[in-house]
Amino acid sequence: MKKAQVATEAAILITIMTFFFIIFLLVASNRYVDISEGKRDELVLDLGYVIESEIDLAASTESGYYREIELPETLQGINYSIEFYNSTELKTNYSVVILRSLYWEDEGGWLQSYEHVINVPRNTFGTLCKGKNLIQRINLTTNLTCIEH
Repeated sequence: MKKAQVATEAAILITIMTFFFIIFLLVASNRYVDISEGKRDELVLDLGYVIESEIDLAASTESGYYREIELPETLQGINYSIEFYNSTELKTNYSVVILRSLYWEDEGGWLQSYEHVINVPRNTFGTLCKGKNLIQRINLTTNLTCIEH
């Protein structure tokens, strides 16, 4: 073998190895993004289940029940929004809590990544916010009150 042929084969081998390494990094980074989005969605879903169980618990109790719950400002660093619409606003036989995870887009501001809709009993009224909230059962109505944001 000549030195030129060895050098050419080495250059080709290094080029091929570099190409496969770049492909590997691209696949790994895409997988990481998928896992991160799945974790974000799971955190929103978990918070949704907590809110749903608290409201359902209050709705099933006697008048006079109250409980203070605290909703975190972020979900392990992930920003989210929370909205409540009662059955009167929706003209339905149920009220709704909507949770949305948000992420920052450099050019356009906050973008929505995932949405979780929770149906709660129709006789639920008030507001929910990040921070301290009070859930009360007064007569046949479940009241949600944002105490501290």
